[in-house]
Amino acid sequence: KQPFGARPFALGQAYAALSDDIFALSYNPASLSRLRQSQAATQFTQSIADARMGYLGIASPLSPNQALGLSVKYLDLGKADIFDGNGNSVRTVTAQQDYEAQLGYAHAFFTTRGMLHLGTAGKVLQSAIADEARGAAYAADFGALYEIARRGDSFSMGLAVSNLGTRMKYTGGLASGSEADPLPLTTRLALGYVRNVFASDRVAMGA
Repeated sequence: KQPFGARPFALGQAYAALSDDIFALSYNPASLSRLRQSQAATQFTQSIADARMGYLGIASPLSPNQALGLSVKYLDLGKADIFDGNGNSVRTVTAQQDYEAQLGYAHAFFTTRGMLHLGTAGKVLQSAIADEARGAAYAADFGALYEIARRGDSFSMGLAVSNLGTRMKYTGGLASGSEADPLPLTTRLALGYVRNVFASDRVAMGA
């Protein structure tokens, strides 16, 4: 659920209707077909204590109405000390490491009033806790976006459902025998309006 990209982070869930770049893959895969050129993006975040997050994404139009995108994300919570019952340090482990790879595709269709974008993405998530407990999950995202352009203005409505898939179950170490947990199912419904100003700049509003 961690957002990446300064613009989508600022626009929040409204980006499901306003996205038009590589970061669209995380919010609404249908928006990939709004790309007009190939794009690549990367981001690194140093969070609290030793926590680090990273992102790498690439996307490219396959034709004027088709596009493909790929992204890789990771989370590293740094090192943690393991102590015995007497308070003595036994060993040092990696607290947690997560990796997610996502591949998405979108196709745009012309209608009598506007354009309908449909997209889907598959993802695989791998996680390891304390170098012992390991788990994996598989999921899919689905999205739709409808946009109407009139005299330089653009109205759009986006709907996306993320993380439809298997549960995450850790095995190994203290996690052996634990229950499986569902991935955070997320639904986004957004409205967007973009207006050209002075023929060179655009102002966007979303809800």
